[in-house]
Amino acid sequence: MATSVLDNMLYKKGFTSETMGNIFSEKNSIQKLLDVEAVLARAQAKIGMIPVEAAEIITEKAKYEIIDLAELERQYAVTSHPFIPLLKAFTKNCGNAGQYVHWGATTQDIMDTAMILQVKEAYNEIFEKLLELNRSLVKMSKQHRDLIMMGRTNGQHALPITLGFKFAVWTAETQRHILRITECKDRLFVGQFSGAVGTLASIGKQGINVRQLMFQELGLQEPVITWNTSRDNLVEFASVVGIMASTMGKIGNEVYTLQKQEFSELEDHIAAGSVGSSTMPHKRNPFEALQIVSLSRLLRTVVFEAYETLENEHERDPRSLSLEYDYIGRMCCMAAAALDKTIRLVDNLVVNEKSFERNMSLLQGLVYSEAVMMKLGEEIGRENAHELVHKLAMQATEKSVPFKDVLLSSEVISGRFTEDEIDELLKPENYLGLAQQFVDNVLSKNHDLLQDTQ
Repeated sequence: MATSVLDNMLYKKGFTSETMGNIFSEKNSIQKLLDVEAVLARAQAKIGMIPVEAAEIITEKAKYEIIDLAELERQYAVTSHPFIPLLKAFTKNCGNAGQYVHWGATTQDIMDTAMILQVKEAYNEIFEKLLELNRSLVKMSKQHRDLIMMGRTNGQHALPITLGFKFAVWTAETQRHILRITECKDRLFVGQFSGAVGTLASIGKQGINVRQLMFQELGLQEPVITWNTSRDNLVEFASVVGIMASTMGKIGNEVYTLQKQEFSELEDHIAAGSVGSSTMPHKRNPFEALQIVSLSRLLRTVVFEAYETLENEHERDPRSLSLEYDYIGRMCCMAAAALDKTIRLVDNLVVNEKSFERNMSLLQGLVYSEAVMMKLGEEIGRENAHELVHKLAMQATEKSVPFKDVLLSSEVISGRFTEDEIDELLKPENYLGLAQQFVDNVLSKNHDLLQDTQ
């Protein structure tokens, strides 16, 4: 039975990557739990807490392939516990050495540490894809640095910008995502080994040595104190992923909008053999873009779920842990899918330069009203200039005539500026502000950022 898009053959390829699917597979989840038990045994053997021979057997038997999965299901029906069935099966497989399995540990020690190992693998996948998306956006920022298009505010034509400027804004967002996800790494990759209530009472002072050896081998940080009921490390990661998803959603939504025939400025690449509609043969639907938007919305809902794990009772509260079993894998899978799709969208984006030119002239020069107002303001003051230019702009709109004609008919304007000077004010390349300089600033910062992350 498939109750999630991640389980459904028809949908799952659109909601995860193959690598991320493997990271959060049943096999890898169980293997990580066994790995932690084996590392615990080896650490305890090194300090003489358990026999070396027992640790060797525990390590040898810590393999997913020899676990009786059918027995796990039967035991779960009896215990209703997510880990005890596996622990029983593993202990049984170890024979006499099984008495040393899980020595001094509690379920959450093993499950939290195993989960962090999975998150670490997922983090590396997400981080590499984020860097790739950043590189794709940088390429587009450079390539279209000087390609003039209409900038829009409140859904309306505003002032000219360049397409490179639009991409540079998104590039700058990915720069901040790279910083955020890098900064949370040390707080995130922290193991858990603290016993029943977090005090390591079961093995006392030796527990510090065991913990050091465990996490050194696993490549994790040691906690200063237990984080049984402190899930902020994971929630921070979820928050970063949620913010990152919003950038991808913004890119997808912009392409989705600008592909409408009324704009026709950007277009999701349509692969050979792709079909837009089962009934309308002419359709060229922006499937990649719309799927990115959908994934972005789903990922933001995960952030709310993550925040529900922050308030816990006493020294342990499994009610929060149950939420993590659901949201962490789902979040990472969807984040990987969103990144893959956004990279493909950007890399294969169709740019329709003729549409940019056409749309720039739709309002017959009205988008340069600010340029005229600022120039006129030098003569008669900004407020007076704004009032007059607004009046002239409304006349041009109502009569559907070129803005230039209305400007020339005004004695105030024509008495101060020649027709050639007005023409210069109505050229988009003369009112780009510092758009290209800002693109260059972003590209320069990107070079420095990537140098620091290597």
